[in-house]
Amino acid sequence: MAHITKRVALQAAIEAGIDPLLLRGTAAFPRPRVMNKRMRHSFRERGTNWQQETRKQRTAYLKAYRKAWKESSSSNKNQTKRLDALRRGMELNPATVYNIGKGTTSSSQIAGKGENRQKAAQDLWKLVNTPSGKIPKMETIDLSGANTHEKHRSKKMVASIGQLLKEEYLDPDSSDSESDSEVELDDY
Repeated sequence: MAHITKRVALQAAIEAGIDPLLLRGTAAFPRPRVMNKRMRHSFRERGTNWQQETRKQRTAYLKAYRKAWKESSSSNKNQTKRLDALRRGMELNPATVYNIGKGTTSSSQIAGKGENRQKAAQDLWKLVNTPSGKIPKMETIDLSGANTHEKHRSKKMVASIGQLLKEEYLDPDSSDSESDSEVELDDY
C-alpha cells in the first residue's frame, strides 16, 4: 500500500472522528514481536546465512519499529507524536516494505508510480464500499514481486485499514511471535 494511501486513510479517519491509533496491534501495525517474526520470515529468502548477513540491518530495523511502537502508546500524552509514530510504524511494517528479504529494490519498483492523494482517495472509497472480507483492485497497492506470504500479509494490512474506516471491529493481529537476541523486546 502506497505511503500516500496510508496517510490519506489516517487523515480520513481523523476527520470522521475515528481514532487511527486503534490500528495499533492490528495487521496494519502489529506488535513488535509479531513484526519481528514476519521480518525474519522475509529474510530467510536470503539463504542459510541470512542471520549473520542481516544482523545489523535487523537490529536497526527492530529498534526503529520498537521506538515507533513505544511512542504510539497511550503513555505518550502528545497525540500528534502518537499519530506520527503510528505512521512510521505502519511504513516499517514488513507487509509494506519492498523486498525486505532480498535487500534490494529495482528502480522500476519505486519509479513513476504516479501516487497521489486523488488516486489514494479513490482507492479508499472502493475499499470502504466493498463488502467486509474482500479487497477491491486498488491502484495504490502493488503486489508485484511479493511472494504468497507477503501478499497475504499486505491484504490483511489493507483489510485492517478498511475495518477502521468502516468503524468495524478491528481484528487483532494474533500471529505467533518470537524474540530476537540483538534487541530486547521486553513486554511486547
